[in-house]
Amino acid sequence: MTAASATRVNYFDRQFLRLAEFQDEQAYHIALRRRHNLSHHSWGIVAGLAIVKEADVLVVLPGLAVDGYGRELMLADRITIDRAVFDRYGTNRLDVWLEYELSSADASAPADACDPLSAGHQYRAVETAHVMFERAAAADVDARSPQAVPADVIAASLPDTPDDPRQRWPVYLGRVSMKFDPSGKPDLSPAPTALAYIGLNAELIDHPANASRIELGHDPRAGSTADQRNIAGTTYTYEGDADRRFAVFVPGTDPAKTTLAPTISVTPQSTKILGTAEIHGDLVLDGTTLVFPKNVPEERVNAGDGPAIYWTSDDGDALRIDLGDTKLAARTLAIGVTKDGKFRPVLEIVMPTDNTAPQVTITGDLHVTGAFTGPDIRLRTLSQDLIPQLAAMLQVGVLTGTA
Repeated sequence: MTAASATRVNYFDRQFLRLAEFQDEQAYHIALRRRHNLSHHSWGIVAGLAIVKEADVLVVLPGLAVDGYGRELMLADRITIDRAVFDRYGTNRLDVWLEYELSSADASAPADACDPLSAGHQYRAVETAHVMFERAAAADVDARSPQAVPADVIAASLPDTPDDPRQRWPVYLGRVSMKFDPSGKPDLSPAPTALAYIGLNAELIDHPANASRIELGHDPRAGSTADQRNIAGTTYTYEGDADRRFAVFVPGTDPAKTTLAPTISVTPQSTKILGTAEIHGDLVLDGTTLVFPKNVPEERVNAGDGPAIYWTSDDGDALRIDLGDTKLAARTLAIGVTKDGKFRPVLEIVMPTDNTAPQVTITGDLHVTGAFTGPDIRLRTLSQDLIPQLAAMLQVGVLTGTA
């Protein structure tokens, strides 16, 4: 079974079937299944096979993996790792692997009547897997490059699909260690390690029952009608963009809306999010700026009742900081610093709920470069020579009790 063209048995009437025909028929289906495992997926752990601690021992849980030759490695039973395993290898750190195994089972056929020396054959070949151990090296294991596999085989775009277990391709399950407490009792534990899990090779991932879709490197041309799907009699059209490299489509609640724009779209230049993005945590801009798109309709960005920052041209070109609807609650804009673990406002603007004038509080000195303007502002300017005289007069008044 190699990566050559698939060859199946060609049956016809009165054909004489030899052992080779049955072997080739079986080999054909085995090879196709393993090629599917390798071409539609990447190799690695499929399910289970975790190493967990139970009481005083470690346990490899049952599970399934696929090795780099496309062979399924099914571990049906739990495997216990105790101190005896470490003592057997003379180390306190072990790497755990899973390998393909082929064995025979069922009753043996009788000896060949034409060959008295024939030992007979068993009727079944059983594909299993076994857990093996190696003394752990100082460096971490590269799970995608097991040393038992030649480098050129790992690099091949489509390796062979051999049935011989001597052609090894172990799947890494992790590293375990043994330490001793002050009383001399061994303490076994799994160590955090990077593992190889099975992946999916795909350009599009479509939900079978609705219009949800994930694009992975898909290249839909703008205006193309090729990206359409019919689901339960309804045709959905996915908007195209030749620059798009990744996209997520999620159908809305309106069943009449059958043309879908991507909820998330990634191009080499930008990442676009359709609708409101909720970020639970800090938004960190690393070495760039926060930019607001121009001419965004006010009713779109301020559709909610909460605060919003946006750039609008409805009443002249302006960047707005909108504190939200004051009918619901008083709104406050606070600018300040954190000192001793507590926020200390420097500038506070409070918008009351009763539509009265806003309250502006400045904590600290107010320095204004320029003129004050307003309907009722009275300015008094003192010369530098007059200030000391006024201070002396005030001091005399305080001492005499006239001030």
